[in-house]
Amino acid sequence: MPQGLYRLMLGGLPGLSSYYGDVTTLQKVLDATNDHLAFIFVCEEDATIVDVGFPVVTLNGSPDYKVSVQSVDGNLTPSGILGGGSPASVGLVTPAVGFNWVTLDNSITLAAGTLYAIVIEGDASGTAPDGSNNIIVPILGIQLNRYFPLSSFSTDGGSNWSADSNCTPMFGYRASSTDAFGFPVEAFGSAPSGAAVTTVGDVSGWKFKLPGSLGRRVKVSGFEGVVWRNGDIIGGIYEDNDTLTAIGEGANMDIDPGWPFSFTNLMNIPVSFDPVWLQTEVWYYAGWKLNQASTACYVPSLGFDAAGTRSAFGGYDSLQGGVHTTVWTDYNDIIPAYFDLFIIDSDPHGIEMQHLNAGMSR
Repeated sequence: MPQGLYRLMLGGLPGLSSYYGDVTTLQKVLDATNDHLAFIFVCEEDATIVDVGFPVVTLNGSPDYKVSVQSVDGNLTPSGILGGGSPASVGLVTPAVGFNWVTLDNSITLAAGTLYAIVIEGDASGTAPDGSNNIIVPILGIQLNRYFPLSSFSTDGGSNWSADSNCTPMFGYRASSTDAFGFPVEAFGSAPSGAAVTTVGDVSGWKFKLPGSLGRRVKVSGFEGVVWRNGDIIGGIYEDNDTLTAIGEGANMDIDPGWPFSFTNLMNIPVSFDPVWLQTEVWYYAGWKLNQASTACYVPSLGFDAAGTRSAFGGYDSLQGGVHTTVWTDYNDIIPAYFDLFIIDSDPHGIEMQHLNAGMSR
């Protein structure tokens, strides 16, 4: 790899280049049989799919739904359940609160680079959705630097659809429990209980390990990450020990950086420090050290239903949450929403530098 400044994108939302303001989770209420919700996506690789998944934040009563994988036409309209006489669908699904993986009655082979839709609709053969029996499905209110995936909604049984590319659906599809695709998270936002820090010197952050494909080691000059804070913080990278040994730390960051968006407590912040070498295949921590009394900070994260889902999703077995108070505490069912490393050099192994999951930009 030639010397220069590279941005290695490691977080769960690698397409997110600007992150200002309080991010909301949009919601779709499916309380009528004619309500159809579609998650339209580009298939990542050739795969035979047996399960599809989606999150639910509220369950009222015991409604039944049909879930299917459908083709998508040129107008971004779901246009028919795939599979012919062996349809890729399942009926009489009563979802639970949390992330729901449902098994299709018949598997379906999807082709890389092709548009598909996962569609959720009321199933009148069981308990049809209504005002007392319904679910609320969350959709992430963030626009990534790509058009897909997107959500689309119909209130007339699928005759007319309204697509929204200004948000990111939370969904998944998988060939097995260890081979998942999509964006299978059940929650976004605040850190889990205990992961916010309120004591000066404590760190809210993440634990990461760089792959050996980058070489023996890489030289890092800083990072950029998202943080919620209402006081001064210091960004840094630390060794994997409980003594909080800093490998590289930036300068103190005041609550009001003087940016146009300084009215919000939530934003992406870059950190720079003297270049340091990080070994590949070795665990490190990175994050935000609180540096002002009577304040707090945390790293907004993507929450998975289980550590197994996280590790099955596109290489994130090498990334998880981490918080230091007196010792480090790991959270293996979350990953940071946004984390980019600034890399200026690596030891050559004859292998070009590559991104864990979503590509590298220079």
